[in-house]
Amino acid sequence: LVNEALMNEWRKIIPDNKKIVAIGECGLDYFKSKVDKEVQKNAFRLQIKLAQEFELPLIVHNRDADSDSLEILDEEFSDGKKVPVVFHCYGSDLEFARKLWDRGVLTSFTGIVTYPSAKTVHEAAKEVPMDLFMVETDCPYLAPQSYRGKRNESSYVTEVVREIAKLKGISFKEVENISTDNALRFFSLAKE
Repeated sequence: LVNEALMNEWRKIIPDNKKIVAIGECGLDYFKSKVDKEVQKNAFRLQIKLAQEFELPLIVHNRDADSDSLEILDEEFSDGKKVPVVFHCYGSDLEFARKLWDRGVLTSFTGIVTYPSAKTVHEAAKEVPMDLFMVETDCPYLAPQSYRGKRNESSYVTEVVREIAKLKGISFKEVENISTDNALRFFSLAKE
């Protein structure tokens, strides 16, 4: 159960652990989760506050909860205390993506972008601003189309990069470099 007591435990761990570079994955899942929506919303708010307190980026899980996710983010950031946010494993449509991008929120694409039936994700990946996207595996799930039915692996992320390059009409190398730079900036990591 995500509550203030758990947040206090995390408050003891975060300051001394330099490996913690973000808060998440947290958010709302109205598709599979049997957890009451109000319980999810409360947990999400507490985790946003934790990210704000430690000035850490926020990794958001959002499934069938677009309007509630955006409403909570807007409310929690209304005081101006904003941290970087990414909607990981992006699966919503272009209209919702534009609302996120207008707020400076990143979208991160997985193997879903390689699925022929994922037309709304294709549209979002094609239109995403260059400074507002990342790529990921969401391992062990959502393997790219050519590996469907198999356990997803980090090496398969090249398929995601390849598909985004095709959709945007740019080179594989450009997508690779841009998404890497975006991730390094988002997580405040140094380039090696």
